[in-house]
Amino acid sequence: FTHHWNNPDSIITARDVSLRLADFALEDKRPADSSRFLFSKEIILTAGNINWMNERKLYKYQVNNLAMSSHDKSLDCGKINISPLLGEEAFMNKVKVQIDRFDVVLDRIQLRNLNYIALFNGVVEADSLLISKAALKVYKDFGQPRDNVNRVGTFPHQILKKLPLSINIRKAVVSNGFVEYKQLTPKTGQKGKVQFYAVSAFVDNITNQPAAILANNICRADARSLFMNKARLKATFFFNLASNNGGFSIDGHIGSLDARSLNRISQPLASAKIVKGTINGVDLHVKGS
Repeated sequence: FTHHWNNPDSIITARDVSLRLADFALEDKRPADSSRFLFSKEIILTAGNINWMNERKLYKYQVNNLAMSSHDKSLDCGKINISPLLGEEAFMNKVKVQIDRFDVVLDRIQLRNLNYIALFNGVVEADSLLISKAALKVYKDFGQPRDNVNRVGTFPHQILKKLPLSINIRKAVVSNGFVEYKQLTPKTGQKGKVQFYAVSAFVDNITNQPAAILANNICRADARSLFMNKARLKATFFFNLASNNGGFSIDGHIGSLDARSLNRISQPLASAKIVKGTINGVDLHVKGS
């Protein structure tokens, strides 16, 4: 089926959709039964493919192999893609300003102990969010003019507070990820890449619910990766959910590496070449808003 969403140009399409209602009973005289959901003891919803595009026709969003079970209190998804519809140069030439071009792939996503009654009231409550594999690629062309947009208020925990959904997920785990930031620098005409391989992350207390924030106002994320596939990196992020100005802090450590491995960054971005050297390690502490 297809459905117009938000405006006539936004169409969501779903294929191979199946809905099963087990032990269905619709009786006005029956007392309220908290074990039933949509008048059923069990609901199983599956969809082979769900997709839509954003309003500017820059991205296609796709969800594959979705399965929801009220009995198991679970939601499973084979893959989620956020795919740009144009290549890097064509994308930037269309938008004509410096913005980030995202390419996102999430594999085997699971929500466990999901509250289905709350879900259909616009509330996402679950014990855990598990992502088996993830890839995030970001590209930016610094040859384009700046858009002069004020991005104050767009840190992750600030965006979480602005979402139209009420969310309370106790923990999230990413098992195997890859992150890349690529930038075109006009001075060199080259693209420099900063890459993080074998990313694993554990995030605690993902919520925008006032009562949950009052009980615990820190969302903590512990991450591990290989920086440029060379040096071990570990970092802990502390996001203050109660802060009015997006307060956060980061503690991190990067292990030793041959300094020449940074030429893949320094030459394209700054026309600087490292001839020899060793970085024994880097420790950092960042606090800001």
